[in-house]
Amino acid sequence: MRVLPRLKAGLADLGELVLFGGETLAWSARPPWRWELLVAQMAAIGVGSTLIVAVTGLFSGMVLALQGNYALGQFGAQGYTGGFVAVSLTRELAPVFTALGGSGNL
Repeated sequence: MRVLPRLKAGLADLGELVLFGGETLAWSARPPWRWELLVAQMAAIGVGSTLIVAVTGLFSGMVLALQGNYALGQFGAQGYTGGFVAVSLTRELAPVFTALGGSGNL
């Protein structure tokens, strides 16, 4: 059977990932700490991503409203489109788009 070699390879990859995470945490706690660089990177990632995240949210909201209005219109519930878009963007899609926009701005 070929299950055992694949299992061993998967466990080896998992072990390497855990070791990499441990080394990352260990090196992040060692001096010298460069606070100026940390603040500059936080500003570039956070404030620099605001426009990208806002535009992504705007267009995603428009598409979601268009499709949601059509789907809710079949049941005569078009008045609920605004609430549907607000709740779905806030709860589900906004964290995803923020993460994608922030990581894409690096």
